[in-house]
Amino acid sequence: MRPFAGLLSIDSGTNKAVSSCGADWKPVRVGSFIQIDADSVFYQITKISPVFYIKEFYPSDTFALSLKGDTGINISRGDIVTITYKEYELGALIKIKNPGKNYKIDEIVRIAGGNPSVRKSDNLAENTKFVVNEIDEFGGIVQLGLVEKGRYTIKPERDSGLLSDLSGDGAEIEVEYEQIGNRIKLEKTVRLVKNEKDKTLVIIDSPIPVGIENGDLSIEKWQMSLSGSYGGESKRNCKYQIFSDFTPCLGMPMLLKNSQNQDILINKSLSLIDAKFAELEQRVKILESKN
Repeated sequence: MRPFAGLLSIDSGTNKAVSSCGADWKPVRVGSFIQIDADSVFYQITKISPVFYIKEFYPSDTFALSLKGDTGINISRGDIVTITYKEYELGALIKIKNPGKNYKIDEIVRIAGGNPSVRKSDNLAENTKFVVNEIDEFGGIVQLGLVEKGRYTIKPERDSGLLSDLSGDGAEIEVEYEQIGNRIKLEKTVRLVKNEKDKTLVIIDSPIPVGIENGDLSIEKWQMSLSGSYGGESKRNCKYQIFSDFTPCLGMPMLLKNSQNQDILINKSLSLIDAKFAELEQRVKILESKN
């Protein structure tokens, strides 16, 4: 018996088990036997493979993510999931549609609307900002210079107003936003999973930024196939034992110190011996019949 870190989840009547986050089943030998929880039945492992699970999410609130469909055994309490979402930045200032009035040279103005991201270093909103380079006789904007492209989880409208901290008013510009190449990536720990037929609610340990419309939730785990359908009750995050040590000839599972339910392993070995004797006996009878 070899100890493996982590827990596993499995549904009754299926032959697929999924590891908890962080488990490494790469060293598991196909043909090994597994005991799930304290069950009296052993199952043989027929396949081991890594699995990458990804689903689109929609925030229910800053701590709750709604996923379409029942995620089943793929996401469990304690898992560390990766959350990614899109952000947008200014792609182009197309034109000034309305110059407005009362703006000042060198004044900083910012785009109205959208949902700007919040910069971690100073907790300030990352709005698109321009400097007023030229004005007309009424203080209307003639030329703008870019100061910051900004970052948004919801981009501003194509026709957007400009906000002034001074007396400027009424300016409107036409802009175009584009998606930033690298999606924002966050890691969150799952605190609770609520599975329903048409959706799954995942409660996480810390909030996601306000204003995210949707994104992707992903996780890397291991999956194993068993020799038969699991006959116990569905389990989430349960303990298990894998027996990977076998005799060299008949491949019988070997007993190790402190192994649980040793009677099950002994019975399994006796069954293998019994089958081998039956096979040999049949061969002897065939040989005898030829003489």
